[in-house]
Amino acid sequence: MYKSVTIKNFHCFRAFSISDLGRINLIAGKNNVGKTALLEALWMHGGPDVPDLGARLDAFRGIPLIDPKEFLWDLFYKHDPQNRITISATGSWGNQPRTLSISVQERRLMQVSIESGTSLSGTALERVP
Repeated sequence: MYKSVTIKNFHCFRAFSISDLGRINLIAGKNNVGKTALLEALWMHGGPDVPDLGARLDAFRGIPLIDPKEFLWDLFYKHDPQNRITISATGSWGNQPRTLSISVQERRLMQVSIESGTSLSGTALERVP
Protein backbone atom coordinates (compact mmCIF):
# COMPACT_ATOMS: atom_id res chain seq x y z
CA MET A 1 0.00 0.00 0.00
CA TYR A 2 1.33 3.43 -0.94
CA LYS A 3 1.68 6.07 1.79
CA SER A 4 3.23 8.92 -0.22
CA VAL A 5 4.43 9.57 -3.77
CA THR A 6 6.79 12.16 -5.28
CA ILE A 7 6.92 12.50 -9.07
CA LYS A 8 9.40 14.62 -11.04
CA ASN A 9 9.52 15.26 -14.81
CA PHE A 10 6.81 12.74 -15.68
CA HIS A 11 4.08 13.69 -18.18
CA CYS A 12 2.49 16.91 -16.87
CA PHE A 13 4.34 16.86 -13.55
CA ARG A 14 7.48 18.96 -13.20
CA ALA A 15 7.30 18.25 -9.46
CA PHE A 16 4.37 16.70 -7.63
CA SER A 17 3.98 15.15 -4.18
CA ILE A 18 1.08 13.60 -2.37
CA SER A 19 1.13 12.16 1.14
CA ASP A 20 -1.21 10.62 3.68
CA LEU A 21 -2.50 8.06 1.20
CA GLY A 22 -4.82 5.40 2.58
CA ARG A 23 -6.12 2.04 1.43
CA ILE A 24 -8.78 3.82 -0.62
CA ASN A 25 -8.12 7.21 -2.27
CA LEU A 26 -10.36 9.37 -4.43
CA ILE A 27 -8.60 11.10 -7.32
CA ALA A 28 -10.74 13.89 -8.74
CA GLY A 29 -10.17 16.96 -10.87
CA LYS A 30 -10.94 18.70 -14.12
CA ASN A 31 -9.90 17.28 -17.48
CA ASN A 32 -6.20 17.27 -18.32
CA VAL A 33 -4.83 18.03 -14.83
CA GLY A 34 -2.89 14.77 -14.30
CA LYS A 35 -5.27 12.19 -12.79
CA THR A 36 -4.30 9.55 -15.34
CA ALA A 37 -0.64 10.59 -15.23
CA LEU A 38 -0.62 9.96 -11.47
CA LEU A 39 -2.06 6.48 -11.97
CA GLU A 40 0.43 5.77 -14.76
CA ALA A 41 3.31 6.87 -12.54
CA LEU A 42 2.13 4.49 -9.80
CA TRP A 43 1.76 1.71 -12.36
CA MET A 44 5.30 2.23 -13.65
CA HIS A 45 6.66 2.49 -10.09
CA GLY A 46 5.03 -0.83 -9.25
CA GLY A 47 6.80 -2.65 -12.12
CA PRO A 48 10.42 -1.44 -12.26
CA ASP A 49 11.60 -4.80 -13.59
CA VAL A 50 9.25 -4.65 -16.62
CA PRO A 51 11.12 -2.52 -19.18
CA ASP A 52 8.28 -2.20 -21.68
CA LEU A 53 5.77 -0.51 -19.32
CA GLY A 54 6.42 2.87 -20.94
CA ALA A 55 5.67 1.44 -24.39
CA ARG A 56 2.52 -0.17 -22.99
CA LEU A 57 1.37 3.24 -21.74
CA ASP A 58 1.69 4.62 -25.25
CA ALA A 59 -0.24 1.66 -26.65
CA PHE A 60 -3.03 2.07 -24.07
CA ARG A 61 -3.31 5.76 -24.96
CA GLY A 62 -3.27 4.98 -28.69
CA ILE A 63 -0.05 6.90 -29.29
CA PRO A 64 1.74 5.63 -32.40
CA LEU A 65 5.53 5.42 -32.55
CA ILE A 66 6.38 8.09 -35.11
CA ASP A 67 10.14 8.49 -34.71
CA PRO A 68 12.16 5.67 -33.10
CA LYS A 69 14.75 8.26 -32.01
CA GLU A 70 12.08 9.82 -29.80
CA PHE A 71 10.89 6.53 -28.27
CA LEU A 72 9.14 7.21 -24.93
CA TRP A 73 9.89 10.94 -25.01
CA ASP A 74 6.19 11.56 -24.35
CA LEU A 75 6.74 10.22 -20.81
CA PHE A 76 9.02 13.15 -20.01
CA TYR A 77 7.79 16.54 -18.81
CA LYS A 78 7.32 18.75 -21.89
CA HIS A 79 8.69 15.83 -23.98
CA ASP A 80 12.22 16.77 -22.87
CA PRO A 81 14.33 13.66 -22.18
CA GLN A 82 17.21 15.79 -20.84
CA ASN A 83 15.55 15.71 -17.42
CA ARG A 84 15.50 12.41 -15.54
CA ILE A 85 12.11 11.08 -14.47
CA THR A 86 11.98 10.07 -10.82
CA ILE A 87 9.05 8.41 -9.12
CA SER A 88 9.69 7.88 -5.42
CA ALA A 89 7.24 6.42 -2.94
CA THR A 90 6.92 5.20 0.59
CA GLY A 91 4.58 2.44 1.53
CA SER A 92 3.79 -0.58 3.61
CA TRP A 93 7.03 -2.25 2.46
CA GLY A 94 9.11 -0.35 5.07
CA ASN A 95 10.51 3.01 6.05
CA GLN A 96 12.81 3.45 3.06
CA PRO A 97 11.33 5.00 -0.10
CA ARG A 98 11.57 3.11 -3.37
CA THR A 99 12.66 5.21 -6.33
CA LEU A 100 12.31 4.54 -10.04
CA SER A 101 14.55 6.66 -12.30
CA ILE A 102 14.12 6.86 -16.06
CA SER A 103 16.61 8.61 -18.33
CA VAL A 104 17.63 8.58 -21.97
CA GLN A 105 21.24 7.77 -22.74
CA GLU A 106 22.88 7.75 -26.13
CA ARG A 107 24.35 4.36 -26.92
CA ARG A 108 26.37 3.16 -29.84
CA LEU A 109 26.16 -0.43 -30.94
CA MET A 110 29.31 -2.08 -32.22
CA GLN A 111 29.01 -5.33 -34.16
CA VAL A 112 31.74 -7.97 -33.91
CA SER A 113 31.92 -10.52 -36.72
CA ILE A 114 32.63 -14.13 -35.85
CA GLU A 115 34.43 -16.29 -38.35
CA SER A 116 33.70 -19.99 -38.56
CA GLY A 117 35.65 -22.06 -36.07
CA THR A 118 35.92 -19.20 -33.59
CA SER A 119 34.01 -19.45 -30.34
CA LEU A 120 32.87 -16.28 -28.66
CA SER A 121 30.17 -15.84 -26.04
CA GLY A 122 28.35 -13.02 -27.89
CA THR A 123 28.16 -11.29 -31.22
CA ALA A 124 27.30 -7.74 -30.19
CA LEU A 125 28.92 -5.44 -27.70
CA GLU A 126 27.39 -2.31 -26.27
CA ARG A 127 29.60 0.66 -25.52
CA VAL A 128 28.51 3.72 -23.56
CA PRO A 129 30.44 6.87 -24.66
